[in-house]
Amino acid sequence: MSTFSALYITSRGFSEHEQEVLSRQLKVVTAKAGSCWTYAQSEKDGNPILVLDKQSGSERIDAVFSFGSDRVRLSSLVAPLRMFNLLEVLQLCESRMPKRVSTIGMASLALRLGKITGVARLALEPGCTWVDAATDTLWSPWELTEEVAHQLRSQGQNLEVVDEPELGDTSGLFRHSFKATLWSLALRERDREIGHRNWVEPGLQFRIGAWPLLSEWQSSPAMLRLCALYSRQYANLEQGMDFARATESNVIAFLHACECCGLSLFTRSVPQAAAPIKPVTATVSLLQRLRQSLGLSFKRS
Repeated sequence: MSTFSALYITSRGFSEHEQEVLSRQLKVVTAKAGSCWTYAQSEKDGNPILVLDKQSGSERIDAVFSFGSDRVRLSSLVAPLRMFNLLEVLQLCESRMPKRVSTIGMASLALRLGKITGVARLALEPGCTWVDAATDTLWSPWELTEEVAHQLRSQGQNLEVVDEPELGDTSGLFRHSFKATLWSLALRERDREIGHRNWVEPGLQFRIGAWPLLSEWQSSPAMLRLCALYSRQYANLEQGMDFARATESNVIAFLHACECCGLSLFTRSVPQAAAPIKPVTATVSLLQRLRQSLGLSFKRS
């Protein structure tokens, strides 16, 4: 998996409509790719970038991937570009990138945004997004909370967060719950972004201090069961998986989202019970049993 701060894709020779289609396709397939890809209007210096080059009057699209001083021509695609072809090219790019040691403590964007206490401006393209944590409001160009979370997820590695004394112009922007957006974002974050905690440490148990607002936030039946378990007692991951019939990654995502939204995630370590030692029994041979039956056995001092 890539550890670059941002991966970009851009196009040459695409019409405005084709660029819009590519941008929409990217939003769908980036969730299945190993890294987070962002569509850019032009090449970004210093970051790996995939260039889809369509020559005028041609039905072929050349895919050229650049990282550092290296440029690799990956394949020639047929226009119009299909979604599964785009995913294959992105995965091929990721396999060509130089391997780097991942950073265990890479900060979670949701965890960082959860520390906002006043008014802040997020430099999300296009335009900007405003947060007022005190009133639990977020103003953005996107109508759906899930779309705001997706944009944060896509642009988050280079996201500029600026503290402001007061809200700016929010005309033309849509109003959202800031906590609901954080919750959605945190559920999307992957293992490498939530490595600030060793979730699978042996003997580690969790408990939450309050229920999330699942009537208003993204929810599922499994999350309701996880709330019921972790709000009333300490429990480990395996207990959460069994109780909610959920995967380990889903339980971790739930606990991570609770922490990001300020629901007081408590932890404690319980010593692991040592495996019982089986007593060593002496092996009695056939000759010894015969001696015992005849009263000829003896004890060794």
